[in-house]
Amino acid sequence: MNINSLLVNLPEDLSGKKILIAGGTRGIGREITLTLADKGAKIIVLGDYQADLDQTMAELRAKGKESDCYGMVADPADPMDINIILTVIDRQFRGVDILINNNMFVFPHYISEGDKHVKSMLYSKLQGQFQCSKEIAERMHRKGSGYIFNINTLGKEFHETYKDLYETARKSFKSFNSQLRKEVNDKNIKIRLSSI
Repeated sequence: MNINSLLVNLPEDLSGKKILIAGGTRGIGREITLTLADKGAKIIVLGDYQADLDQTMAELRAKGKESDCYGMVADPADPMDINIILTVIDRQFRGVDILINNNMFVFPHYISEGDKHVKSMLYSKLQGQFQCSKEIAERMHRKGSGYIFNINTLGKEFHETYKDLYETARKSFKSFNSQLRKEVNDKNIKIRLSSI
């Protein structure tokens, strides 16, 4: 999947649409953030590191888009962080139209830290994606529509080094998305599991 295939599954007019992007401050996530901001969306962007967030916000500022965007360092797997994220959504943005979960990428430096660390990190990322999707789906349910994209971007290095763990994670993604899709099937919420 690339950004264009993401865009064709979104509303043609994104002006004023409120979009939460988890993992939107580096790599393909940053590209998604900047592209959707260019299309007039109001963005809540989450990242793991302050330096990456600062760079992303600087690029948005250079485009004249910073006033329509809110950035924060946050981990959707952390209960305190998810509460802060939801407070921002509810109080400042008054809801969210689109969720893009792109927080699964496993960087090479994680892989070098050993099996136990990688498994712990992957479990945390899975929990974050699941929790974020559920919380946002509930809000979309109340408003009657929405789009959720859960992007499975584990990376080539991860696949080559941890094939069994990769397959387990991939199956977990599919199972979760299938269950979530059943729960919201009649609520006009579109769920998609994608790979970039």
